[in-house]
Amino acid sequence: MKRRATKEDVLLAVQNFIARNGIRAVRVDEVAQSVGISKRTLYELF
Repeated sequence: MKRRATKEDVLLAVQNFIARNGIRAVRVDEVAQSVGISKRTLYELF
């Protein structure tokens, strides 16, 4: 069974995207995909 993504997982993914590409390059779709959740789920978490 796959574990459910947490807010901490999303925040870590965002931090990694920012570190690699800068804040202007962060996209919600990419963050959600990297964590393995839908964009809607990401919005529900936050």
